[in-house]
Amino acid sequence: MATRTEAQGNLIPAVTGTPGRIAIAVLGIAAVGALGLATQGASRDTILASVTAFLLVAAVVALVLSVAWKAARRLAGIARVALSASVPWVPGLAGVGTLVIYYALAGEAFVAGWPNVDPAWAIPIGSAIALLGWVALAVLSAGSLTGRGANERAFGEVSARARTLRARFNAAEGGSPAARAEIDRHLDWLEQHLADEAPDSRWASGVAYLDAWVALHRAEEALLEFASPADLEAEILHDELRVTSSRLGQESDMLATRLADAAQATGMRGDRRSAPDPAEFAHACSIAREVRHAVNEFRHARWDGLVRARNRLTKSTQMTSWTTYLLLAIAIVLDAPPEAIGAGVVFYLVGAVVGLFARLRTDARLDEAIEDYGLAVARLRQTVVASGLAAMGGVVLVGISAGAGLTTGGDGPVAMVDIFNVSTPGGLLVAAVFGLAPNLLLERLRTKSDEYRRELGDTAPVNGLDSDTVPPPLGDAAASAD
Repeated sequence: MATRTEAQGNLIPAVTGTPGRIAIAVLGIAAVGALGLATQGASRDTILASVTAFLLVAAVVALVLSVAWKAARRLAGIARVALSASVPWVPGLAGVGTLVIYYALAGEAFVAGWPNVDPAWAIPIGSAIALLGWVALAVLSAGSLTGRGANERAFGEVSARARTLRARFNAAEGGSPAARAEIDRHLDWLEQHLADEAPDSRWASGVAYLDAWVALHRAEEALLEFASPADLEAEILHDELRVTSSRLGQESDMLATRLADAAQATGMRGDRRSAPDPAEFAHACSIAREVRHAVNEFRHARWDGLVRARNRLTKSTQMTSWTTYLLLAIAIVLDAPPEAIGAGVVFYLVGAVVGLFARLRTDARLDEAIEDYGLAVARLRQTVVASGLAAMGGVVLVGISAGAGLTTGGDGPVAMVDIFNVSTPGGLLVAAVFGLAPNLLLERLRTKSDEYRRELGDTAPVNGLDSDTVPPPLGDAAASAD
């Protein structure tokens, strides 16, 4: 009775859904066609052959359309992800395209000048060029939005760890059914997650890797319940070294005490002459799992902070880039002289280069063994954009407040045309000095991220038992980091 009811429940959605409606429509057309042939006196064999041919053609067309629809949906999903990941480059493409077209229309470069063409047309034409470049970048970057393409090192490491953990789990004996089901569920999800080769922006942001490490570490924690006495002793010693060298604060002492209790239960702190008591050993396994979970959570929170900082910095860089392009568009619309716009570009580049070299000098001291999922690269991009904008702002500020030192004019109000002039004394120097300002603003972010790096290094695994260099963040936090 239950089977019949279940079959009826599956049949109703199949009939009332889109495929069922299409099938009913096709059968209705076939029935109407057969009736029409019958009214015209066609033979039974003719009607049967016609209806059969019609149904075969309809089936082939439906199959082709279904495959095409699935392919189109997949391509649309890939295009959406690729375009979304390429958005940060659009303002730069628009700025370069607009400048090139502007100087071409103004007769300053490439061509002798186009009569009766307003140079302001450089803005829509440059925007169109940016859109074309955006599509081209999306096509070229689609391969870098997969797990292997976005960060091959992290993907290879987590894949190797997953295979090792699966082998250990298959060879493990004992343990509770709940722990076995938990490990199996985490590993199944992890293997499916890693096998998915569809482009996803979460790989580029690092969130997908961090979610993979969440599942891997949860499975490793549960696998401690299957450890033998010798293996558990090694795991406890392993975590004692991590906790002792960590920056967990008061919690470090508590975890060390818990590990000492677990070691006592396994006989590590005395002369063990017999097998440990099963109940005490099971309790020791639970303590080891609890401590491993606490250490992982501490590291997860630090990695989550790095990922969130990277994503926030990426978004702020986009806003700064669009602001820069807006200033360029305003200058063109207000008919600023090509020389002044060119001087502004020079000041921008001077500030960007100076800020970039200062950032590279600072980042040269970073520990490359700690994966930051693009935080350092995001800081470089932000430095280039912000330093260029700060250089232009500094030139304007100093030019207005001390016009005599930066302009060729005398007393009275200072014109922007005079300020944006590369031949005026001190302009390039001011641009270089103000180009260093964003590095001072980013110093707090660098200090915080370096603190996270030190804490991650202090709690890093010290042997091959848990040699990950890319721990995961909290699951919920990782989902919202993008």
